[in-house]
Amino acid sequence: MEEINKEKEGEKFDRETVENDFRTFCREWRIDTDTEGMDDKERDGFVNLKRTITKEMRRGCLVYNQENQNFILDTIGGDKIHFNRPKGRHFLKMDDYKENQSVHKLYRLIEEIIGKERGFMAKQDYIDISILTGLMNLFLSR
Repeated sequence: MEEINKEKEGEKFDRETVENDFRTFCREWRIDTDTEGMDDKERDGFVNLKRTITKEMRRGCLVYNQENQNFILDTIGGDKIHFNRPKGRHFLKMDDYKENQSVHKLYRLIEEIIGKERGFMAKQDYIDISILTGLMNLFLSR
């Protein structure tokens, strides 16, 4: 993404560049973005996830790497997390939890995708958690 001067404080990238990167991500990950085909609940969920993700992309905290087709998140704690497209093996890690432990399952799935140990998500700042769970939920909504 090309950096520009922004009138909005804290924004490193312009809306048009970020929207293009978001569309590229959705196309490459085969995520449905046709809001006309969604009911109100689906549309609201998609719009909220998109807003969360593109806001962090404009800030430069979350970058879509087209070459590797993954996101790179600069966390509040200073780590760089690579969020890659999930594979079947990642979903198997959710079997370690009971059906009613949905947050545990989601966190474990994310930890497996980003290559971190069990319990990693529990130590993260909520802002980073909301970005990572937003990416995961967007993918799962496809």
